Amino acid sequence: APRSKEDLNMFASAVKNNITILLKRLLPLVVSLELDGKFEQNEWAAYNKILLTISAQAPQTPVEQMEADAAIPVTLKDEIKIIFQSKTWESVWANRATVNATDAHMLFIDELDVITAPDYV
Repeated sequence: APRSKEDLNMFASAVKNNITILLKRLLPLVVSLELDGKFEQNEWAAYNKILLTISAQAPQTPVEQMEADAAIPVTLKDEIKIIFQSKTWESVWANRATVNATDAHMLFIDELDVITAPDYV
């Protein structure tokens, strides 16, 4: 059966939320793996912008949190792409299993331009 606009919007939101959840799991590895000083300047700026945006989120209702999390990949798409293309980030990704992230999560990053497009689904 065809999906309703509401169903498609919920799917798009869930996909975008998965990206934010992935970031929330991986970002702490930078500190635990002592990679702080190993990023290039633009990569460090991108990492910090993502970290500050996620850290600055005020406590919200679950629905508000889901909406806020879905907005992060759209607003920070360029920064996400920068860190995931970083040589330093390869160490983070190599340790992804320690935070319950899998290879399948990379599909979201690989399709970031498509997922963050205004007409996604």
